[in-house]
Amino acid sequence: MGVFTNAAEGAMSAIDFGHEEEERKLQFVPCTDDPIGETCCEVEDADTLEALAPLPPVPSLLRLQTNDPCESPTNWEMPGGPTELPYAFAEWAKCQKPVPKDATRVEFTVSDKDLRSTRKVMVSRSHAAEDGLTWRIILMPCAVHANKGGSCFRASRGRAEVQLKCEGTPAAGESEMHFRIAVNGVAREQEEHDFSKAAVASLEDSVWDLANEVQGGTVQIEAHVWKA
Repeated sequence: MGVFTNAAEGAMSAIDFGHEEEERKLQFVPCTDDPIGETCCEVEDADTLEALAPLPPVPSLLRLQTNDPCESPTNWEMPGGPTELPYAFAEWAKCQKPVPKDATRVEFTVSDKDLRSTRKVMVSRSHAAEDGLTWRIILMPCAVHANKGGSCFRASRGRAEVQLKCEGTPAAGESEMHFRIAVNGVAREQEEHDFSKAAVASLEDSVWDLANEVQGGTVQIEAHVWKA
């Protein structure tokens, strides 16, 4: 019993010592430094604070005049600052240029099954225009690798280049034309092409992820072409 009692008393003294050590570490030491200084004074209201330290003037802002019905609240400019519209709106405005009423319209409806097939090309039906030219939309899947099966729609997972082909010979002086391509009604910026030099035209940004554009099992592709 004596050995056990001595061991217990030693353990209790060790616990008490550890507890005292922790309390000593947590003792609060008051700070003697005065970072503000003796010149500090208490302010009771906002008017007194503004009189002591006036706030800098707020710069005047002007709202940009746009035709965007959903104009963003960020469309503001500072006097002397840049007057350009936000980049996203400027890019959107380029794609919203009106298409002439006499423009030729070509349509092509593609199913999601076609986008998962092993086909290497898809061509729309021909559309005869009033000037005697015939137009088609061509879809070329993006090649994934050079081996067999690497350039089909299944391998590209629906990523394809949309092209516009002219079948026929344009009249002299009328081969340069404007064209625009849209997927599910969303168009990209129109461009100009000389179809006497190359019968197939594509936009500079001509690749679409058509698999992500599927709505109700299909993708609607349309192209407009008109004389420059």
